[in-house]
Amino acid sequence: EDVFRLLGYTDNPQVKIKDFKLNNHKINRGEDLNFDFNLTSHSNRNQKIVVDFAIHFVKKNGKTTAKVFKLKSFTIEAKANVDLFKKHSFKEISTRKYYIGTHKIEILVNGQTKATKHFDLI
Repeated sequence: EDVFRLLGYTDNPQVKIKDFKLNNHKINRGEDLNFDFNLTSHSNRNQKIVVDFAIHFVKKNGKTTAKVFKLKSFTIEAKANVDLFKKHSFKEISTRKYYIGTHKIEILVNGQTKATKHFDLI
């Protein structure tokens, strides 16, 4: 998390995730996972933040491994609300094979986990 401060992002950002929703809690391989949420600032100052999401993919052996993806980097104004949306494809690609099972998605703000949800890849 120190790396975010070194890059000029707000240390320990005062934000909350509200209304974190998945379009479906059961996804077929080849389909998309759509998710959205509201990011609310609880600070009286503007905050420079980077929002990432991590998916904990099920591996062949049944264990999970996390992969972090970029979502958005911006300055959130004092007491502001921002709605964010993302689509992640589960289409097979040459560099990634998907396995059925329960996966986890995390929303990260400046490297800190702010929300999690589980979904099943079927």
